[in-house]
Amino acid sequence: MAGARPRSVGASGRPRTAPTGGVAARAPVPGRADAASASFVGFERFVAQRPEVFALLVQLLIPLATEGARLMSEEMQVAAKCLPHRTAEMRMGVMKKAQKRQRGCLDELHRTFTLQHQHLLKSRAQIRSRSVCLGLSGGAGP
Repeated sequence: MAGARPRSVGASGRPRTAPTGGVAARAPVPGRADAASASFVGFERFVAQRPEVFALLVQLLIPLATEGARLMSEEMQVAAKCLPHRTAEMRMGVMKKAQKRQRGCLDELHRTFTLQHQHLLKSRAQIRSRSVCLGLSGGAGP
């Protein structure tokens, strides 16, 4: 066959194949697919409920994604001129810029997500403590 990839040949000259005798196929672990599906469903729900938080998390991971091509071309131009000190200065500037953006993303995440969640938990705790003090715990009475 023209253009076909050569097959791997064993010591006997025959093509190697997967062993057939004595090797049992692994059965899928029960619940593993369900766990992966549930995890993905939870992720989808999180993104749908909190798209701004998801966007901030992506920006936190990849702070200079929108400028990557420009920064890389600048670095390649400087490297072509054999200016290692200038290349190192550019890299330090890029790292500083990335850290500044990441700090801003963390501040924004803290304001939009963490603080709101903390206030919600604190208000729920206050409501619970008031209901316990008033005897409105929801349990069965005497």
